[in-house]
Amino acid sequence: MKALAGVLINVLLLSGVVVGALGNYCLPSDSCWPTSAVVSIFKNEMLTDGKTTVLVEGDQGWPGKSLTYNQALAKTPGMVVYATTVLHIRRAIQFAKQHNIKISVVSSGHSFLGRCGDEGAMQISVVNMKDIQIDLDCPESPFGCITTQSGVTWGEAFREASILHRGATSTISKEDREKTDLSSSYLSESGLSLGGCQINEYSSFYEYEMTIPNSTYGVTYIGGSLIQEDLLSISTSDTFVKHYTKAYERSKIDPTYNLIGTATWVGGAVKDIPVDEVPVHPGWRNAIFSFTAGTGWDPVTTDPTDRIQGVKEFHEDLARFSSGKYYNEAEPDMAPSQWKKEFWSDSAYEKLVDIKKAWDPQNIFTCNQCIGSDWMRNEPVFG
Repeated sequence: MKALAGVLINVLLLSGVVVGALGNYCLPSDSCWPTSAVVSIFKNEMLTDGKTTVLVEGDQGWPGKSLTYNQALAKTPGMVVYATTVLHIRRAIQFAKQHNIKISVVSSGHSFLGRCGDEGAMQISVVNMKDIQIDLDCPESPFGCITTQSGVTWGEAFREASILHRGATSTISKEDREKTDLSSSYLSESGLSLGGCQINEYSSFYEYEMTIPNSTYGVTYIGGSLIQEDLLSISTSDTFVKHYTKAYERSKIDPTYNLIGTATWVGGAVKDIPVDEVPVHPGWRNAIFSFTAGTGWDPVTTDPTDRIQGVKEFHEDLARFSSGKYYNEAEPDMAPSQWKKEFWSDSAYEKLVDIKKAWDPQNIFTCNQCIGSDWMRNEPVFG
């Protein structure tokens, strides 16, 4: 997919407003926060079909907390901009820089690390930016190219692609699919059944997207591991058996206890791109699947300390079979030295820091465990 990556870069170039010192943000409780009169003018500048796209606390439709899959890490923004055009984004960034307000960005909210919001930030929501363009004659691919705005989900993108290709969309090669059978055989040899292991075949990714349950927004703690093909062994599945057996025994004592896991097979064209050409972790080149394990709880009645510790221990045990983590499904409280290495690798992170300093030297764009997020504030404490 060719995303509109140039949008934010162009926006930053054209915003051209100098702000204060690094990390010295203006918050809603500060005297520097824009007055209601200033906000009113801003709202009138940000109209779609006669309605403002800007909301602040007290407005009808105010969301309260930021939209994120993991409500345990939801934050309270200072204002929300529901952008529908590139001009909206450009003007919102100008306003934020003029008033020294930090910016967070959200689309669907698929981040279990709380990246979609920050306390007192201007949250720019692109959920309504849904334009999709398909070019069957693009030079980059014999199958055509799809260019989307940032609010488009994978399900929506694959639906459009499926219409043109009559369902013939695939992200994993036949060779990679055969390797998933190897993984399944390891699980079977270890005696891991837990109700049975079943592999479903789908004619397209869109069919898969339409089959899985809708995501829910709850309180959870999640960890992730990219399991490497060359490290996969019977010991890998022994580790799964160990932790799921513990979880099963625990659930017999406490019926509310849960340990949920998903394994997403990876591979395909991602393995053909040289490591130095893209910033994603090198572990994606050799991983056979991305494994996510997490737990949820009732925040009113349950102390999650031991549940969180169980997830951490699971992924610590998987570390000997793993290199890298999926960016949206990983432990939200890793130390900076760990998340930099696990999401990008140390060398790739340093290159990204140089880009960040060139385009966003005041660190206006912020989020948890993102490039430069450790420059001026502590990582959020989970709880």
